[in-house]
Order: sequence, then C-alpha cells, then structure tokens
Amino acid sequence: MAYRVEFAPAAARAFRKLPQEIQASLKPLIDRLANEPRPQGSKKLKGTRDQWRVRHGDCRVIYQVKEQQLLVLILKLIGIAGIKIFIFPDSAQPVVDGTAIARAIGLPDVLALKRGGR
Repeated sequence: MAYRVEFAPAAARAFRKLPQEIQASLKPLIDRLANEPRPQGSKKLKGTRDQWRVRHGDCRVIYQVKEQQLLVLILKLIGIAGIKIFIFPDSAQPVVDGTAIARAIGLPDVLALKRGGR
C-alpha cells in the first residue's frame, strides 16, 4: 500500500534552498517513505501521536504519518545537533553550526555566557 508524500510549505521552501547535491541525496530517502513510512532507523517523536524522524547523514527529516489518508507529510528538515538548516544568500552551503548562526544574527555565544563572559 503506497502512501502519498507531500511537503508542508516551510519544509518545501527549506528543501528548495538546499544545494542540488544535498537535495539529490535526500530525494531517494523521501521517495522510499511512500512505500515504507517507518523504515528501519526511523524514530517516533516523543509527545506526538504520529510524528517520526529519520536520519540521513547530518540531516533529519521530520514527518507525520496520516494513516487514514495514506499520507506522509514532510514537516521540516533539521541539521546536526537539532539546529535548523539555514542557507544564507552569500553562501552555497547550509550552515548547521549553532554558534555560527548565533554570531550571524547577533546573538551572544552561549558557551561564553555559561563561563561568565559577555
């Protein structure tokens, strides 16, 4: 029994912003969800009824399985250590380092704050 695979609007935008080589590596995984919505290695998200995650390299694909509609809805793409994947206009590569993102948007370094710095 095949499921339809669809993207939530935010996930579709994030996917389109990824470099072509990352899109190409994620596409087979996403396509396989149509035949097997809970593949080996997928994990159910705690506190949710029907949300799952599956890992592919440094990326996580968060998705929802809607059994009644035979639908797999891709909700978001997450980079390493739970940091969302951001693409800055002047960068061809996604930034997945939380410290780099914090500095880029002007936030203080969390580790420095823990050590008593500013």
